[in-house]
Amino acid sequence: MAQQQVEILQKQHQITKIALLISFLSLGLGGIFAVYRTQQQRKIKKMESNFEKTAQQLQSFNYSVSHDLRHPLINAQHALNKLQQLTPTSAQTEQIKKATNANKQMKELAW
Repeated sequence: MAQQQVEILQKQHQITKIALLISFLSLGLGGIFAVYRTQQQRKIKKMESNFEKTAQQLQSFNYSVSHDLRHPLINAQHALNKLQQLTPTSAQTEQIKKATNANKQMKELAW
């Protein structure tokens, strides 16, 4: 009977050791996971910041291109209006209309 109690105590001791080992491993893995997750969150924030900077740069570029295209389009439309006032032939009128339509389409893209 005493022998059985000793064996039971030894098994309980082994189970306790195993449980403690599992607990420590779980804590260690949890810590590793927490560090990994923190690193990934930092990477995501950096990528988001880079994305926002790139988006701002693209917006600025688009504004510049749009702005730069406006004046030539206005000048082209002004010249077409002057040509229209010169009483052109029907063929010339047709060409002026085509150019005016193309100018309008480009304005829509530039604005």
